Amino acid sequence: MSRPPLGSCSRPKVVSHEETWRLAVPALDASGWLPPGEHKCTLGEVQARFASTAHSLKRQQIFLALSEHLKNPLVSDLTRHVLINGGFVSSKPEPKDVDLVLGLAPGSINALLAGRLGVSPVAALALLDGKLSRVVDGHRLIHGFADDIGGPK
Repeated sequence: MSRPPLGSCSRPKVVSHEETWRLAVPALDASGWLPPGEHKCTLGEVQARFASTAHSLKRQQIFLALSEHLKNPLVSDLTRHVLINGGFVSSKPEPKDVDLVLGLAPGSINALLAGRLGVSPVAALALLDGKLSRVVDGHRLIHGFADDIGGPK
């Protein structure tokens, strides 16, 4: 099973925001990846497709870490959308982690850095990026990146 090159338009992605969308995750293609595009779904649908009891314990551990991460009050308060990517959203039986991009409410990063949210900016950014996530087999289960939606680049 070969993985599409980084930056490729065919890279698999799942967009998940529990309260907004109610669409099923599509079937994986013959090479074990999602079809190209963003697939809007619920966290429960992500679990059903990629981390149910029929899947490996490692996948279930990764999903639990993902679910806990997204339910963290700081993460859930600031996040407007989530892109779930990488081997976790493939047929790979034992992915090492889940790749995330958190789209934060506009101005969140500046508010964090200015100390206006009442939390340590360094700790908050480490949390958002998954650097405080559980480690299994020497790997952090969350590999993330957070940025403001529509912010300056």
